[in-house]
Amino acid sequence: CATRYRRGPLRGADMSGLDGIKRKLAEAAARANKAGRAGLYEAAEEIMTDAKGRAPVDLGNLKGSGTVTLPTDTPEGVVVRIGFGGPAAPYALIQHENLSFRHEVGEAKYLENAVDSLGHLVQQRVADKVRLALA
Repeated sequence: CATRYRRGPLRGADMSGLDGIKRKLAEAAARANKAGRAGLYEAAEEIMTDAKGRAPVDLGNLKGSGTVTLPTDTPEGVVVRIGFGGPAAPYALIQHENLSFRHEVGEAKYLENAVDSLGHLVQQRVADKVRLALA
């Protein structure tokens, strides 16, 4: 009588069939990868929302230039990039780095401060999404 896994990423795999276990593991890895990417993107979006709330405002162009990229594969792993600027990148950099500016609305280091404040969400969101995908 073959034993079947009832829970977890191997659920339904037959212990007597190595091919079935390999297939289930590959399926679980694919679900975990997709879920991890979603968690990473979700956390980056939350950080960007916070950063936009901290960005200095004159005409609103800087705040509107905030972007979050979709997850991409790099040699270092999966990456999501968050940033401000586009064509206004030089302006965004000056506003971010110049601590002597006194902004009526917003602050210098708006992106850095958002990452410092909410960076812990990245690991948490990825772990939560992967855990759900493998349950």
